[in-house]
Amino acid sequence: MRIPFLVGAATLVACASNKSGSVSADLSAAQVVRAFMQAAADSNLTRMGDLWGTQRGPANETRFPPEYDKRLLVMQVYLRGDSARVVSDMPVRGSSSERQLSVELRRGSCVMQIPMTAVRSGKGWLVETVDISAAGNPARPCNPGT
Repeated sequence: MRIPFLVGAATLVACASNKSGSVSADLSAAQVVRAFMQAAADSNLTRMGDLWGTQRGPANETRFPPEYDKRLLVMQVYLRGDSARVVSDMPVRGSSSERQLSVELRRGSCVMQIPMTAVRSGKGWLVETVDISAAGNPARPCNPGT
């Protein structure tokens, strides 16, 4: 009788200490981009908003840019795919707080390269810019080889 209570209490404590909204200062820019892409695949707009922002902080906290929640929804639609992986992670010349990344996004036989920029905030790395135009139209299948 005590064991289920202890297991339940331990689970509750673990969940409370691992908030999905926290951005870890321990994560690299590439890890944050991977987490952002996973949140897009999972349709987790809250998590995306915790991982997207500016040097001032995550969009979910700063409420910036205006209508950020609508922008997150658009990004989520465009970035949803079968799989995604970071294929390059380069420093931005002259800036120790920015990195330029490229993400390979796969939808069926279609493979796209999505440029992204990550920026260091007081909360850790955040995805700052995403070139969703590189993801193609999510409503139409792409032509292999294009």
